[in-house]
Amino acid sequence: MRSKMEGPRPDKFAFAQRSAAMKAPVGNALFVGIKVGRTTLAKVMSYMLMYYAAIILGLLLVTYIPAVSMVLPQVTGLV
Repeated sequence: MRSKMEGPRPDKFAFAQRSAAMKAPVGNALFVGIKVGRTTLAKVMSYMLMYYAAIILGLLLVTYIPAVSMVLPQVTGLV
């Protein structure tokens, strides 16, 4: 049985890693899109901030509210 002080659960840690790894391709696509669309980073950044806020909110929900990350395993009968 896990104690409460052992650190993050593996499934939550994996989600954090995936969302962190997703930022690199988004950044590359952002700069390519800026060049193709002939715009500036300052004009596009206000739209991207909402996207990054959603990613961070999802990460916080999955990390700190166990029921959020356990819905799918419970529905499928794995837990």
